[in-house]
Amino acid sequence: MKNDEIEKRFKKIRKKKLIVGLTGQIGSGKSTALEYLASGGIFTVSTDRLAGKILTFKKCYSKLINRFGKTILNKDGSLNRYLLSEVIFTDKAKRKWLEGLLHPLIIENTILLIEKCGEKTAVIDAPLLFETGFDKYCDIVVSVCADKKIQRERLLRRDWSKRNIESRIKSQFSSELKAELSDIVIVNDSSLKCFYEKLNDLQKMLKILCPKHQSIKIQGET
Repeated sequence: MKNDEIEKRFKKIRKKKLIVGLTGQIGSGKSTALEYLASGGIFTVSTDRLAGKILTFKKCYSKLINRFGKTILNKDGSLNRYLLSEVIFTDKAKRKWLEGLLHPLIIENTILLIEKCGEKTAVIDAPLLFETGFDKYCDIVVSVCADKKIQRERLLRRDWSKRNIESRIKSQFSSELKAELSDIVIVNDSSLKCFYEKLNDLQKMLKILCPKHQSIKIQGET
């Protein structure tokens, strides 16, 4: 799908729906935020889950094997995303190659999902929202951030190597830059209960804003 077609499709979508971009560095809690909003009845799209699905497509799977070999596979032949991450996050050229393969398909599938949904609000969880320029298709961008120490502690609990964690963090815009570029910033440094309270406030606000009739810009923290 070419850029002009993407812009045309999103322009049509945004006449009827509020498009919310959700982003944040890895370990910030944005996936938890997405799940909470979905449980409250808001339509959500996880680009990470889409990527995981797309990677299993025969065409993508074959390209991955040709590029990186069978060292990224589990014993049963299925793709091991952690092993793949160990390869791409330590080599910028390989990461860019994979992004070039996945991002067009992620955008295309995201558009299809939003077009088919009947809800007036769609929240899109995209870790690389700003890095890929996807923010220009959103009416509002929400950034979830956390203290660097807390962020790393959360990632270590996933049994990732420190090298993998640092490589992933460095591959994205900093939390500070993401916050600066966003319309709303949610800090996730304390308890899960406190985080849910902030997300509940966000959910109420989004419901008030829809259906929307014009682009909305809001600054501040919920």
